[in-house]
Amino acid sequence: MRYTVRLDDRTREWLIFDVMDTFELVGMFKSEEEAKEQASRLEQKWQRTQSYSRDILPGIA
Repeated sequence: MRYTVRLDDRTREWLIFDVMDTFELVGMFKSEEEAKEQASRLEQKWQRTQSYSRDILPGIA
């Protein structure tokens, strides 16, 4: 899984991080549900992109 959701104890906001290559903040949300939904959408989009890249450019990806 490329994205992870964590609660910031100080601000009480839900944070989405891209943990694939670096630990990069992607978004901040007031509710856990919103954060998890967005992380799921991002994950699906990334997986589709990876699938297309392998299909179109098999020797490069």
